[in-house]
Amino acid sequence: MHLRTTAPPSSQDRIAEVLAGLLLAGALLAGGGSRGAGDLLVHLLALPALVLGSWRWYARPRPPLQRTISWLWLAALALLGLQLLPLPAALVATLPGRAGVVSGLELAGLAPAWLPMSLSPSGTLRAGLALLSVGSLWLLCASLDGRAQRRLLWLAIAIGSAQALLGFAQASAGARAVLALHPNQNIGVATGLFANRNHLACLLAMLVPLALGLGWQAQQRRQHSAALLPYTAAALMTLGVALSFSRAGNALLVLGLATSLALLLSVAAQGQRRPFWRHPLLLLTLAGTSLAVAAYAWERLAARFGRPMLEDGRLDYLQQGWPLIGQYLPWGSGAGSFREVYGAHEPLALLAPNYVLHAHNEPVELLLELGLPGGLLLLAGIALLVAISWQVWRAARSEAALLPRVAVLGLWLPVLHSAVDYPLRTLAIGALVALLLAVTTCTESEPTPRAH
Repeated sequence: MHLRTTAPPSSQDRIAEVLAGLLLAGALLAGGGSRGAGDLLVHLLALPALVLGSWRWYARPRPPLQRTISWLWLAALALLGLQLLPLPAALVATLPGRAGVVSGLELAGLAPAWLPMSLSPSGTLRAGLALLSVGSLWLLCASLDGRAQRRLLWLAIAIGSAQALLGFAQASAGARAVLALHPNQNIGVATGLFANRNHLACLLAMLVPLALGLGWQAQQRRQHSAALLPYTAAALMTLGVALSFSRAGNALLVLGLATSLALLLSVAAQGQRRPFWRHPLLLLTLAGTSLAVAAYAWERLAARFGRPMLEDGRLDYLQQGWPLIGQYLPWGSGAGSFREVYGAHEPLALLAPNYVLHAHNEPVELLLELGLPGGLLLLAGIALLVAISWQVWRAARSEAALLPRVAVLGLWLPVLHSAVDYPLRTLAIGALVALLLAVTTCTESEPTPRAH
C-alpha cells in the first residue's frame, strides 16, 4: 500500500473531520439498540455527512478498493430501494411467499392496488437508513488523511473506555436495573449503552487491538508517557469484555489479543527490532489486566462457559430459519422482515414470551431477507475484505503499516461474530466498521516521527 505525506488540512477538511467525529460519537453512544430514538439521532447526523462526504468523494482521487466499496454500498442501497418499489398487487401475489399475504388482505377488505415486494416495508426502510448512515460516515472518513483518521480512532477508543467504565458499574449493581438504558437489557452484566451485552463485547474487542497498536507505536518511539493512555484504555476495555460475560465476546477478545500481540512482536519501527522485554508497559498492562479479570470475572466466566453453548435458542433459530429461505427465493422476503416471517412460521413447541428479532446468523438472515442478490452481496463483501487484508499485509513492515493491520483485525472480528449473532446490524458497530474500512484503504498517512 503506497503511503505519502499529507498536505496541511484545509477548512473543509476540518469541517469534514468534525462532522465525522459527531456522527461517529453519535453512533457509538446512541446506536447500541436495535431501533428507536438513538437510531433517529444517528440518521439525522448522517444527513450533512452524506452531503459533504459525497462532495468530497467526487472531488478527490479514489483508490480502486474504495471505488469497489462504494459500488457495493450503492448496490445494496439499490436492492433495498427495489424492495420498496410499489408493484401491482397481482404481480406481487405471484412472487414466492406473497400469495397468502395478498389473499389475506383481500379477505379483510384491504386489498390495495399496489404493494411493495418487501413483507416489512418499515423494516426495509430502517435497514436502508442504517446503511445510508454507515455509508455516509465511510464517505467522510475515506476523504480524510491519516492524521484525521487517527484522531477519530482515539475518539472511538475514548468512548469505548467510557462504556467499559459504565459496564463496571452495571456489573457491580447486580440484579438492580438502575443503569439499564434499554428495554429487555441484560441486567447484572456489563452492557454499557448497548441493549445487548454481546454487542458491547464485540465493540470493545474490536477496539482493544487498536489501543494496543497505538501504545506500541508510542513505546517504539520511546514516548513512554504517551503509551500509558492507550494501554490503560486497552486494559479497561478488556476487563469490560470480561464483565459482560459474553461467551462470543470473550472468544473474540482472546482471538484479537493473540493475533494483535503476534503482529506487534513481528513489526519493527524504522528497522530497529526491540526485544519483547523492552516494552515494560505492555507487559505490565497484560499482567495487570489478567489479574483483574481473574479477581473480578473469572468465576462467573468459568460458569458461563460451562453451560451448553446453544441453550439460548440460537440453534432453533438457525434450524427453523434455514428451511424458510427456499420459500422466498429468489428475491427474499425483504430487508428487516425476519421477525415477521419467522414469527409466522415458528413451531408451537418453540413459542416463548419473547420474540425473535434476528436469526443470529448473518448468512441465513441475508439469504432469507435479500434472496440470491443478498447472497451475491455477501460473497462480494467477503471477497472485498480478503482483498483489503491482502493489500494491507503486502505493505512494508514499518510503523506506518501497523495501524492498518490491527484495523484489518478489527474488521474481521464482527464478521466472525456474525455467525452466531447480529453485531453488524447495530449502528455503533457499523460506524466503527466504516471508520476501519477508511483506515485500511487510505493512501495518505502522516510521516513517521523519529524516535527521541
